[in-house]
Amino acid sequence: MLGSDLTFAKGIISDYGVRTASPGTTKLTVTAGDVDVEKTGRIDMSGLGYEGGNRAVPQDGYGATAPGQTGSQYNNGGSHAGLGGLDGDVGTVAGSTYDNPYDPALPGGGGGGGCSTAGVTYGPSFYVAPNEIGGGVLDITAGTLENSGTIAANGQGGNGPIITFPFQFFAECGGAGAGGAIQAHAQTLTGNGSFEANGGDTCIAKLLSPSGNGACKGSLDPGGGGGGGDVLVVAADHSGFSGQVMARGGLELADPTFVNGTNPRDPSGTAGSAILGT
Repeated sequence: MLGSDLTFAKGIISDYGVRTASPGTTKLTVTAGDVDVEKTGRIDMSGLGYEGGNRAVPQDGYGATAPGQTGSQYNNGGSHAGLGGLDGDVGTVAGSTYDNPYDPALPGGGGGGGCSTAGVTYGPSFYVAPNEIGGGVLDITAGTLENSGTIAANGQGGNGPIITFPFQFFAECGGAGAGGAIQAHAQTLTGNGSFEANGGDTCIAKLLSPSGNGACKGSLDPGGGGGGGDVLVVAADHSGFSGQVMARGGLELADPTFVNGTNPRDPSGTAGSAILGT
């Protein structure tokens, strides 16, 4: 189900139902008397924020980000409230952090883009498109909000399954997108679901280098995880809510503790801001 500015008396996101924004829209606003997100239902703005960089375009290893901010370079994760994780390249940077945790309103930054072939004998390298997109923006106002499912604005994962066969060996295929922004305001909040604006993970395909050292698509430069976004959930009564409010940083899944021995850099994104209050 699509929209960008929705108003209704009562909205039910039934099991396996998904409410998201229309294509090309980075923000979804929901205003309702009552909103009920059932167990496997979702209101989801994941991967609808700032786009990732594309190293194939001149000057453009940088991911897109908010006006006045610095984007993440090459394979570093996108930033938002949290800082994007770093790959192994000396001198490259993750983007600057931004937004207001008490009034989050901006999408997550795109991951830095880059793809190179570490061993030509394993096949040619290609980079499909900038796909390490940050999370979008979600703004919900309701009298009663029951969330037993998922309300999300997560960053998109990097180093994903963008290969063809026979096996191709990639070293540097982009950092993940940062988490986006969620604001939810209600008189009463219940349920056991999640509000999440997490940074995207990298090495989501978990393909290891032929050397077997645990690096993702290469031995030296796994892409960085996305930084966490901003989540603000405000309810006069949230005593009936037992779920999670989170904005974690993304991980490099093939080896979350990986560092280049000659250039130790943390590939995990840092956490953003996650607030539940009255």
